[in-house]
Amino acid sequence: MRSLRTLTVVCGGSLIFWLTSACQTSCGNSNQQPILYVDGKKHIDGAWQIYETTPFDGEWLHFPTYRRFSLVHHLHTTDITPIMWVAFSSNPIPLDGDAGDVALASGDVAIIERIDPDAIQIRNDTCSEQYLYVKITAPNVLDAGTQ
Repeated sequence: MRSLRTLTVVCGGSLIFWLTSACQTSCGNSNQQPILYVDGKKHIDGAWQIYETTPFDGEWLHFPTYRRFSLVHHLHTTDITPIMWVAFSSNPIPLDGDAGDVALASGDVAIIERIDPDAIQIRNDTCSEQYLYVKITAPNVLDAGTQ
């Protein structure tokens, strides 16, 4: 009876270890500090303020495993609509006007961690190396002091 109890404890402990280690990833440090990105561009298009990290047909941001970006957009509002695109190359839009190999970010590839009036923080929570383009739209506030 004692050996059966010992076997149960050993097997149970091994199962718990296996289950907890199976739920962890081994693809990097998930506690990386955010990179403050201030090089995006803001412009006004009628009723909308628009922020872009880079030109859509330009070089996109390197977005490897667990990278965090704090994107400073200076839209002065949290009433924003972010759209995030990912690709597997830094210049995914060919100059010939072809659509390129890009996709809307979904799932854990671009998690929004924080939104404040002047910045948005996102994280790649996958083991996949991507390149990122972010476009944020917000209503154009007519008060010139807020632009």
